Amino acid sequence: MRRALLICALLLAVPAAADAQATGGTAPVQTPGVTGGNTAGRPFRIPPVIRAFSASPRSVVWGGAATALRFRVDAVNLRAVRVVLSVQRRGTRTVRRVSLGRVPTGRSVTRRWTRAGVAPGVQLLTLRVVDSRGRPLARAARATLTVRVRPRRKPAPAPAPAPAPAASGVFPVRGPHTFGDGFGVDRGDHKHNGVDIAAASGTPLVSPRRGTVLATGYGAGSGYYVVVRDAERDHAYVFFHLLAGSTIVREGQAVDAGQRIGSVGSTGHSTGPHLHFELWAGGWWSGGHAIDPLPYLRAWS
Repeated sequence: MRRALLICALLLAVPAAADAQATGGTAPVQTPGVTGGNTAGRPFRIPPVIRAFSASPRSVVWGGAATALRFRVDAVNLRAVRVVLSVQRRGTRTVRRVSLGRVPTGRSVTRRWTRAGVAPGVQLLTLRVVDSRGRPLARAARATLTVRVRPRRKPAPAPAPAPAPAASGVFPVRGPHTFGDGFGVDRGDHKHNGVDIAAASGTPLVSPRRGTVLATGYGAGSGYYVVVRDAERDHAYVFFHLLAGSTIVREGQAVDAGQRIGSVGSTGHSTGPHLHFELWAGGWWSGGHAIDPLPYLRAWS
């Protein structure tokens, strides 16, 4: 009985040995399922995937700041990949290629793009992962970018010409005088809004034309001041640095041309006795603007 069983075992082993001899060794083993039918030990070929591709901001001014391109590349067994951006203006066939170099995988990255050579319009952006020969390795990701024309600056309106000097008027300083700094002189932190007329302290100051006293008071820079509004023209006459206690008019008071309003002094920010005289058109401060009073002063002197 034992001899019969041994003979049967030897007969069953002969085909397996023949198969091994025909293939030169151990018979190949197939692993179903996990490799998709590939021979065991051969890795998957999974292409990289581009995720969350965006251009920020999505609307820019032509020639303005650079655009931020944000994206992430996921890949298996690749630490870095080569990325190329293609730019095509909508409605055209011209395509510009921009190399973004090698980028790390598995994390979000940002690349600054200066948009060199890109004209205004809607741009179609295509992002691809490529090999060393520039051949795509993955499905492309797409985004759009609108490049707007820089708005043209409107030219500044030409300044309104100064009204012609009034033929009739009285010079505001009633005594010997000399002219100092003129209109528009640079004072460092501001432009000179009037004309300085140097005269001895106490020299009478008069209203150049008929009008109404608009304001009186004291300021740290102006010292004691008086403002007279012209009765016929949309003008205001401003007197600064009056002698302390010399103001003899009050707000709302009507004055005639040549009527005394105060005296030359050196109050406020002043280096010596003089009248700082301003001429405003369209109102004093509120809605108005200072104009050069020298032509008026010369006409009245």
